[in-house]
Amino acid sequence: MPQFQPYCRRANKIVRAFAHSLARVVLGGMVFGAVSVVPSVAYATVTYSPDPVYTGNSSVTFTHSSFVDANWYYIGQDLYNELAWDEAESVGNQITFNLTFATPGDYELEIYHGDYGTEFVTVTVIERPVSPPENTEQVSTAEQISSDLVQARGRQLHAGLFSGMLQQRRQMSAARTPGTISINPAGSGVAMNFAASTLAMTAASQAVTELGQTVVVDDQGANFWIDGDMNVYARDNGGGLQWGQAGLVGAGVDVLVDKNLLVGSVLYGDWMHDKSDSQNTTGAGFLVGPYASAEVTPNVFFDVAALYGKSWNTLKFDDFTGDFSTDRVLARAELRGNVELGEGTRFRPNTTLFYMRENIAGYTVSNGAGTTQNVDANVQQQLTASAGGRIEHSFDAGENWVLTPHVSLDLGMVGTNGAWSQMIQGGIGTELVSDGGFKVVLGLDGNATAAGARGVGASAKIKAQF
Repeated sequence: MPQFQPYCRRANKIVRAFAHSLARVVLGGMVFGAVSVVPSVAYATVTYSPDPVYTGNSSVTFTHSSFVDANWYYIGQDLYNELAWDEAESVGNQITFNLTFATPGDYELEIYHGDYGTEFVTVTVIERPVSPPENTEQVSTAEQISSDLVQARGRQLHAGLFSGMLQQRRQMSAARTPGTISINPAGSGVAMNFAASTLAMTAASQAVTELGQTVVVDDQGANFWIDGDMNVYARDNGGGLQWGQAGLVGAGVDVLVDKNLLVGSVLYGDWMHDKSDSQNTTGAGFLVGPYASAEVTPNVFFDVAALYGKSWNTLKFDDFTGDFSTDRVLARAELRGNVELGEGTRFRPNTTLFYMRENIAGYTVSNGAGTTQNVDANVQQQLTASAGGRIEHSFDAGENWVLTPHVSLDLGMVGTNGAWSQMIQGGIGTELVSDGGFKVVLGLDGNATAAGARGVGASAKIKAQF
């Protein structure tokens, strides 16, 4: 500790000056400790008590101002080994000392004065101490909820995207009606779909004009189409079933490069609401990109699409709420065929590859009490590769109805954020179709993964043209 001999000739003036001293601890409107000034006969004692909630170093600036030049000025304290301090810097009639507290605790600083009195003393925290640690439970909950929403939405997009490919366009060219509506209640959800295209409208118009003749030459340069899906679903997040709703609306345009190649582009808008007793999440976004479909050999089709988009989401759990956004990239490729095995019997093989990457930006969650927690950015990825097929046989059920029972089986791999698992899914069902396009489909399906996820569902679909 520096040695000193304070001058005391103006002790009374010093006492009066320090009675009006000002000691403040200020940083951006937030207080991180308490300061008190106690005058004495020849010097003043400034005690700084850091808030124990904060840890780390706390830098403090002491500024002394005199009416005239200060010829003597010293600082000492009772825990000198715990304190680092810079040399004094004099600017005009001010002398400033910068000190850094190495550990939390209470520090007593003695400020001595020379022959001239002190006007005031200011104490300012110039570097914020380390904030309290994040509540890891709340952060972990927010991360899990946002990741679950992204993963569940990816499964919905996998099932609902990409209408208007080559086979659908060929079907539209023979349509009796300008669009279709379908309702599909399943064991874990209910789906409703609407689809229409200008090509279907053209075919329907021509069918009326020609009194039911539906053979239409597809010479339309561009086909504009819209497609919509609404789903009510249930999923298991490890704590029981969790219900939600999801919607998808798309608009696209495609052209035939030749009779076996179609290219187009699509814009999708999607939304999702996921809810349980303890949490509530909503999200909306868009996807845009090109697609193509080709008949590579007779009755063998290859479809591919690549989409980019964004989403905006809100989550709520306990008393906390937060908003986060994502960037997403999606790609899907499928090879499927139609092989005639005999009169009325067909085998429809398929191989599908689906990939989605969604970047979740960093965000904060907060409650009504003002507590804020930071959630780091993260990336969610899904990759599904499967191969299998469906065997079906058609019977004439009379009265212009055709009955087609089928059985299907697919094997593959599912990767979620680098964790891979084998998967198997299969189903049995039957279709009843009228020559007017009315269709009833009943089915039972199940799936399982080596990671332990399992599911089974029953479905009934009604599809009618209008």
